[in-house]
Amino acid sequence: MEIKKTIPKISAIKQYDDRPFLSVMIPTYNCAQYLGTTLESVLAQDLGPNEMQIEVIDDCSTKDDPEQVVRDIGKGRVKFYRNSINLGATQNFNNCLRRSIGRYVHILHGDDYVERKFYSTIIDMIKGESDFGLFATRSFFMDVNGVLESISPKFPESKPKGNTAIPFAQNNYFLFPGIVINRKCVEMDGGFDENFEHVADWDMWVRLIYNHGGVLSNTPLAYYRLFDQNDSSRHRRTGNNLIEMIRAFQGFYQMIPQLDSNQFFLQMRNTAYLQYIDYYKKNDKFAAEKNFGVWKSITPLVQRIISKIKSIGKNILN
Repeated sequence: MEIKKTIPKISAIKQYDDRPFLSVMIPTYNCAQYLGTTLESVLAQDLGPNEMQIEVIDDCSTKDDPEQVVRDIGKGRVKFYRNSINLGATQNFNNCLRRSIGRYVHILHGDDYVERKFYSTIIDMIKGESDFGLFATRSFFMDVNGVLESISPKFPESKPKGNTAIPFAQNNYFLFPGIVINRKCVEMDGGFDENFEHVADWDMWVRLIYNHGGVLSNTPLAYYRLFDQNDSSRHRRTGNNLIEMIRAFQGFYQMIPQLDSNQFFLQMRNTAYLQYIDYYKKNDKFAAEKNFGVWKSITPLVQRIISKIKSIGKNILN
């Protein structure tokens, strides 16, 4: 598969013969109030510096001091790096990859955390299929205060690869904190697509599964925090989450022509309408209008799909 121009190269690690097994890279931006919980969840499972790199990469936070949190909680065990300029989320994820030296990489947002069995479970998964590209558990959704709200979807396959990646390109089953990736595979395929802000992770996961395979556990061992200020909420409010999902799906379709585009666009239209209704009820006029606009732009395409399906049905009946 040819790497797109917007997918940056991630160079191989050559200078480390005795490198760590795992890199835990923690990107932060104005979320230091949650970073302590994130670090404590990692340090409770610390494999030691020879086996686990732990580093916080701050994207020039302006409202808090993540470095102080690293000093207080990390106590010298956790490294801290501050970008010279604000890169934005996707470029900072790629910076995490470039700074990682482990054979496998866990990018854990500075406002998320993992269960105490997360790393031991992932390591057991890797032992069985060390050349696979992605290793994942399900995740819990939690609110801004850490109260559990729901759980990510159950994986329909345990070891998808190639065309068995179809369900994962049709729908995003993954949440970022539950994913560990094989750095060697990323070196072959490239990093996160910097044309995306909202779905760069989904794009990466599908590429890795399709090209190298994934090992998936339906046990939820990670926690993803939802709040109005995070990137996901910001993109949902403008409807950009759906626009980017459509763009990502178009790329998947080129890779996997067996995907059901009719089903996908119907789903996108329904999601746009549900987001519009949600913001309308919240009296958020800006967000409601943005999502209604996305719904209107998708509707003509969906109407053509429905007409085509009805036409096929009539032909079959006749």
